[in-house]
Amino acid sequence: MDDINELVFRINTKVEKLIQAYNSIRDENEILKNKLQDHSLTISNQKKIIEDLKKERSNLVLAQLVKQAEGKSDVKKRIDEMVREIDRCIGLLNK
Repeated sequence: MDDINELVFRINTKVEKLIQAYNSIRDENEILKNKLQDHSLTISNQKKIIEDLKKERSNLVLAQLVKQAEGKSDVKKRIDEMVREIDRCIGLLNK
């Protein structure tokens, strides 16, 4: 009978350890999910910043081209591209 009680006690102990390990891993998983969500948000914000900086750079290049006024055809092409892009964006907004 002592052998059975000892066996039950050991099984009980192992089950408790498994439950503790499970709870620990579950908590860690929740923390990691939150960190992943934070990092995803950070990446999204940084992509937006990069896109804004690219547009700003493009505008600065256009301004320099206009200022230099040497490549009038380049400036006109660039302005035409921007007008087409604006038209495309307006078309998307109207859908």
